[in-house]
Amino acid sequence: MLDKMSREELRDVIRATVKETVRETLSEIGMDSTHPLDLQRDMSFLRDLRVARDSVTVKAMLVGLGVIVTAALGAIAVGIRHWFSSSP
Repeated sequence: MLDKMSREELRDVIRATVKETVRETLSEIGMDSTHPLDLQRDMSFLRDLRVARDSVTVKAMLVGLGVIVTAALGAIAVGIRHWFSSSP
């Protein structure tokens, strides 16, 4: 059968097979490939959500670090004040 198929026919068969495989794969993971623009918007939204989450995570870590450094500096300042006030 492959011997009798032209290059164009073989290309069309391969293209149709790949297209169907991609559709089935997207469908199995819950993505509707019949509306590609909606799918693109959904992917864009998910990317924006991930980037925002990463940004919030970094800022939260910086706030936590700031709290720790402030507490440490406060403890040092209290220790120094206590040391100077208790010296004869």
